[in-house]
Amino acid sequence: MAWAAKLLPRMKNEGAGAVQIGKVEGNVSTNHFTITVIAPKPEPGPEAPAAPLSLTSPEQREVLRLIRQLQDNKGVFLFMERTFGTRMVIDLEPAQLLRVRRYVETIHRRTKGREKA
Repeated sequence: MAWAAKLLPRMKNEGAGAVQIGKVEGNVSTNHFTITVIAPKPEPGPEAPAAPLSLTSPEQREVLRLIRQLQDNKGVFLFMERTFGTRMVIDLEPAQLLRVRRYVETIHRRTKGREKA
């Protein structure tokens, strides 16, 4: 009986998710269907303006602006290095940044007072 089963046609299950239609008796036919969906490309919508990439916060940029306005700003960087161990504004914590800002504002007030006198 096993040798007779070898002589009978067999259905092959090939392909991912293939649908097979056929009869076990007589000739076996296999039909494969491929469905292709063609859709138009979506129209591009209004793009949001990309945010400028910045490594510094607005507060850090403000402190840097104040430092640049000084005629001799080397003293500020020496103060930062002595007090906080860095000359980089970007490395400062918010409380340290506030202290440097007040330090620079004090220098601005004193230099304006000298100019008036």
